Amino acid sequence: MENGMTPMSWVNIALASCVTMCLQSYFSNYQEIEELAIQVDSSYEEGHFKLDIHLPKDLNSDNEQEILSF
Repeated sequence: MENGMTPMSWVNIALASCVTMCLQSYFSNYQEIEELAIQVDSSYEEGHFKLDIHLPKDLNSDNEQEILSF
């Protein structure tokens, strides 16, 4: 597509949005944090998605595995 969004671009946006919503839900339900600045960068190359999740530095990372499995 010339000068427009490709289907994979839309899937990429949807994936990043879904991950962001899941993280917001986790922190709301398990950490009682209602508002949290989360940035999710998603890219698609060579048949694979890559996600970079940026959480505030002051969060406790003890629950990293629990967050990843949520």
